Amino acid sequence: MIKMMMENIQDKKEVFSEKEKEIAISILKGMSISKCSRQFKVGELGCESILNIFCMKSNHSLYIKLQQSPFAWPPINKLRHHSETFIEDSKKPTTITIDSSIWALPDVPIMTLNAIWKKKNYSIRELLKHSQRDLLRFPCLGKVGLKKLISSLNRYGFSIKT
Repeated sequence: MIKMMMENIQDKKEVFSEKEKEIAISILKGMSISKCSRQFKVGELGCESILNIFCMKSNHSLYIKLQQSPFAWPPINKLRHHSETFIEDSKKPTTITIDSSIWALPDVPIMTLNAIWKKKNYSIRELLKHSQRDLLRFPCLGKVGLKKLISSLNRYGFSIKT
């Protein structure tokens, strides 16, 4: 049991990689997308998506308020206006506990996290109240997303009842 817990601790993955943090923070601090693309050798669309995922995961409530529609990315100037909040909030989920936001879980598809979020399950504690069967009934949450969610939760010692 102790060996398994030690493996879980060693297997933990950051919410954001260092490169993702550097790209997002550079853009939030004013670097142009084209310059960022050249500097980090990532396509412009890749830089934009990294920025949006960074902001979405660091402060999801604020990110939703800045969106013009549920499917469109917020304009970069709106994200930059709140850059300090996004950067500060991205530092918070260093260790994942039962009270952590679901957005702190790495390797879970955005669509899966959005489906859970829309059902008002904002923390891992609230998520664990549901069975796997219940979760599959959520709109836009499929078997692949559920498998990745279960895998990510297991990495931190949590499990969803079957």
